[in-house]
Parts: sequence; structure tokens; C-alpha cells
Amino acid sequence: MNSIVRNFVVPACVVALGAAAIFWNVERKRATERKFVEEVKQYQLGANRGDANAEYELGLKYLQGQGVLQDYAQANYWYQKAADQGLAKAKYAIGNSYLYGRGVTQSYSDALVWYRKAADQGDAFAQDAIGLMYYHGNGVPQSYSEAMGWCRKSADQGHAKAEYNVGYFYSRGLGVPKDREEANRWYRKAASQGDEYAQRALGLRFAPLRPLVQNTLALLSLGALLLIWDFVSPKRLFRSRDARGLALGGALGLIQTGLYLYEHSEYCLFPSVWLATTARIATGLLGGVVVSILVAGIWPKALKTLLIASGVLLVVVDISVCAIAHFEMRVISEFIWRFVAVDSIPLGTVFSTAVYLLRKRKEPLDDASEPPIEPGEAPHAV
Repeated sequence: MNSIVRNFVVPACVVALGAAAIFWNVERKRATERKFVEEVKQYQLGANRGDANAEYELGLKYLQGQGVLQDYAQANYWYQKAADQGLAKAKYAIGNSYLYGRGVTQSYSDALVWYRKAADQGDAFAQDAIGLMYYHGNGVPQSYSEAMGWCRKSADQGHAKAEYNVGYFYSRGLGVPKDREEANRWYRKAASQGDEYAQRALGLRFAPLRPLVQNTLALLSLGALLLIWDFVSPKRLFRSRDARGLALGGALGLIQTGLYLYEHSEYCLFPSVWLATTARIATGLLGGVVVSILVAGIWPKALKTLLIASGVLLVVVDISVCAIAHFEMRVISEFIWRFVAVDSIPLGTVFSTAVYLLRKRKEPLDDASEPPIEPGEAPHAV
């Protein structure tokens, strides 16, 4: 009965779940496409009546290829019609077309002309775009003070991206005196509107993982699953005395990987820096414990070396942090928990390895089955 469940029922359930997920994803994409097609029809009717907002929205659909085939020329055509009626956001859109060369020849000067037209009407997006052009020196002489001025105009209207840019200027002292408190004030304004860059600057959100890190985590997860499967399978691949320990390490490794992926996903937003740092510390400590368990199960003789190496790494990290903050001790007071988070992996490894070695020293020897020789008693013959 167990073999039937393992060889047929479990694989069938996995296949069924995979097929259901694929079917749901396909149907969701179809429903979204039908929604876009209906929106295009409504915008086309409004554009035919000369509605500037409908013309702009129709151009946006052509730009993004939603409900219609992507066509930059058509997008610019409808943007121009809306701009001719004085719609500021359409002028900003034309500026974007020139900035990125979408359907037109790329030109910083033309982009700046259209951005200024929109900015003169108070468009916050255009004001921020002009600020970024001065920041990068695209088509204009680079000027951090001009960049700050334009971004500040946009930020004063509540544009989240510009609020982040103003905070960035204050944090680096670009065009304004360096002021960390003022930078955090603007970061908080942008973060409250959902700006991910500001949330990362405040430590409320972690940066997304690079493809190399994602692929590495996927390989580690496969290895962890293999260890768990080897423990529950009657035909073991690894002839290890500590298969249970390896399975435990694999399970904890999967948990640690899942936590790490979630913390760096777009869905994870911590309500406070303290909670974010606590989660990072917990994930790092768990990673250190996993390393100790796996080494104990695969190569127990290397545990002392692991303990020494982890201790040395812990000291090196702390010395490096102190050296970096030597000339500005306020950095340590502001980011002390981040430094602790950096230490969490070697700290978890040192602690768990030390506990394991102490327990091993206190365990009685298994092969001491012969009773001790009494005084005056001759030893047993071999």
C-alpha cells in the first residue's frame, strides 16, 4: 500500500497541481487581455470624439501593447493629438519618447523641450524628469543644484519618485548640505506612498536578488530536497549514520531559503526597521545552524576547523566594520543592528558547532561494552 501511494498517488497529485497552476495562469492572462481589449475600444470611442484624456490613454495602450499590437508611432500620434489640446501629461509622454528614442530619433534636446512644456503647466513627472537630466548631464551641463531645484518642485507636489530623489540628494550632499535626518524625512514621505527605493533606503524592504543568487538558492533547495528524500526513501543514496541529522539540515535549509526569498521579494514590506533587521538576523542564524548540521552529518572531523574558521570570520567582520566607521562613529549608532545582522551567519555557525562538540564530549563511548578490570584480576586473553 505504501509503495502504491509513493509511486503513483503522490506523483499524480503533483502533476494535477502543476496542471491546475498552468491552467489558472493561462486563464488569468486571457481575462486580462480581454479587459485590455475592452478598454481600447472605450478609449478609441473617446479619442474619436476629440477627448484629450482618451487620446492620451489610447497612446499609452499602443506604447505598452495592451489590447493592441505595440506601435510606438501610433502611441506618439495619439500623444501629439492630446498635447495639441494642452494636456500636460501627453507632453511629458512625448518627452519620454524623445528621451528613449521610441518611434522617433533619440534627442535629449527635444526631450527637454517637451518636458519644459509640461513642467510649465505644473506637471510633477516632467519636473522630476528635468531634474534627472541635470543630475546625469543629459543634453544640459551637469548641475546638482539645478537637479535638486527641479526635483524639489516635483516633490512639493507629492510625487513619490521625486521625494526619494530629494532624500538621495540630502543623503549624499549633492547640491545641498549633507543632512541624514532630512534625507530620512523625505525617504519616509516617499515610502509612505509605496516607493520601493525609499523603502529600501530606510531598511523596510530588501533589494531583489540577482539571477546568480536565485540560481544558487534553487540548487541549494534541490540539494535539501534530496537529503530529505534520502531519509524517507527505503533505497538511500547516502549511506550515512546520521541520515536523520542530514534530513533535519535539509528541512531547515528549505525553511531558511524560503524565508530569504520572501524577505527579498516584492511582497515583503516590514512595518519597522527593527523588525526587518530581526528577520535578517534570524535568517542568518538559521543559515549558520544549517551549515553546522550538514558538516556534522557529512564530515564530522571538520567541525573543529569550521568552529575556528567561523570564529575568525566573526572577528574579521567586526574589525572591518569598526575600521569603516572609525571616522564617523555615528554610523555605528544608526546601523548597529545591521552590523549584528552581518555577524548572524558566522555567529549561528559558532554557537551551534560549539554546542554540538560539547554534547559529543559528554556522550559515553559506544564501544566501551567490556566491564573495567578489577584490581588483581588478569586481563582476558585475546
